[in-house]
Amino acid sequence: MVVDIKEHYDPIADSLYIRIIDDYEYLESIDLGENVILDFDKNHVPVALEIVDASRKLNVNPFSLKRIIEVTMQIRIKEETIKLHANLSVPVHNKQLKKPVDITAVNDVDIPQIQTNFATA
Repeated sequence: MVVDIKEHYDPIADSLYIRIIDDYEYLESIDLGENVILDFDKNHVPVALEIVDASRKLNVNPFSLKRIIEVTMQIRIKEETIKLHANLSVPVHNKQLKKPVDITAVNDVDIPQIQTNFATA
């Protein structure tokens, strides 16, 4: 199953926020490191992602982040780890570039095991 998401880039804060389209009841945020924060709902399901200093982390102009073409994301939570794999397609000089984000963090907050796939609608 793929969950529909939408994104918003704040150029003043240089933060990219990606969240599911459906409403949810927020529970907590987990800092995965590397300026990436993952939000969970009350059922411990990943529902949002924030990338701080996004233009620097992704090595793109903020203008490109305001015009994201596509986002796909997979989150795998196991007993010991939280793995995030995302691809952001952004326009750069009339081309479409894929910018990957891959992070593995320790699941030291006992989030239950789950695998979720997200994509822009």
